[in-house]
Amino acid sequence: MITTHSLSKGIKNITQLLLVAVLVILLSACSEPTGMDAPFSSASSPIYQESMKALEDQITASQYQQLKRAINYLNMNSTQYSSLEDFRKSLDGSTAAKIIKRADALKVSKQNATPG
Repeated sequence: MITTHSLSKGIKNITQLLLVAVLVILLSACSEPTGMDAPFSSASSPIYQESMKALEDQITASQYQQLKRAINYLNMNSTQYSSLEDFRKSLDGSTAAKIIKRADALKVSKQNATPG
C-alpha cells in the first residue's frame, strides 16, 4: 500500500531530477561555441593564422579543407576589398560555417549571372 509519505518522497525525487535536467540543459546552452560555430578571428594576419590553427584542431580535416577552399574562393572572387588585410578583416567575427555559406552563395550568384 502506498502511503502519503512515500508518495511525497517520490514526487520530491522526480522534482529534483527534473531540476537537474533543466540545469544541465541551461548550462550546455551557455557554453562557448567551438569548431564550425566558433567566431573566426582575422583582425590581423597573426590573429588570422592563430584562428586557422585553432580551427584545424577543432574540426575534421574535411571541414578544414572546405573552409580553406571557401576562404580562397571568396578572396579570389570578392572585388570590394582593396587588400588581403581588408578581405581578412571582412571575415572577422564570422563562423567557419558562415564563411562556407557565404562562398556557396557567391558561387550560386555567379552561376546565375552567367548566361547560358
